[in-house]
Amino acid sequence: MRGVGEFAIPLTLAGAAGVVAAVSVLPLREGEAAAERRPLREVVRMVVSDAEYMRFVALNFGYGAFMSMTWPAFTYSTAIEAGFGVFEQAVRTVVGSVMGIATQQFLRGRIDRCDKYRLLGLGRTMLAVYPLVFAAAPSFWPILAVTVVGEVFVQVSMTAIAALLLELPPKGLVGSYTAVYNLLTGLAFSLGSALGGLVMEFASPCLGLPLSVDMVFLTSAVGRIVFGVLLMKSFRERS
Repeated sequence: MRGVGEFAIPLTLAGAAGVVAAVSVLPLREGEAAAERRPLREVVRMVVSDAEYMRFVALNFGYGAFMSMTWPAFTYSTAIEAGFGVFEQAVRTVVGSVMGIATQQFLRGRIDRCDKYRLLGLGRTMLAVYPLVFAAAPSFWPILAVTVVGEVFVQVSMTAIAALLLELPPKGLVGSYTAVYNLLTGLAFSLGSALGGLVMEFASPCLGLPLSVDMVFLTSAVGRIVFGVLLMKSFRERS
């Protein structure tokens, strides 16, 4: 019988592996940094006054909020509707990891020849397939299939973001600009996840929990498409 106990060993191993991974990077040392030392107030003013960068961050904030509102729904759908246990989650994770590694290898050396804004927008728009499949067919094989396809677009998006965060900031301020992006993106994830949970909680007495979950999935899909298209249409890569 499945229960909380079946997750004890995987979670313990994952925690131990995380500690080992964290400790293993401690001996590494960064080379001589080229960052400029400026007062915090000046750095904040420079970041906020960069209209293109702030528009880029704002669109990513909106996308992050709509994307993360499905997190509580994904948990419900995989555990309750699809009945995933440790084995099913492990298979999905391994398949997703393999696709991620393969996609990263394919993108290596090719990413610089593409318009990264369009690549990012395309990747994020296509990630609407995740909530749509979870809403329409919450079972093992459809979820595994969308994991294979979706992981490709996850890696496309992540690679484009990483490249843009290195290209957009002025020289010597990459860390400061990236910190602002990470701060606001993390806030968007927290707000979106909380909003998704609240929608499920308050809508379920009227609509029932399954329909409330589907409503969250569909709302997220629409938001992903809208903000993905806006990312493609709102920018042109700097020459």
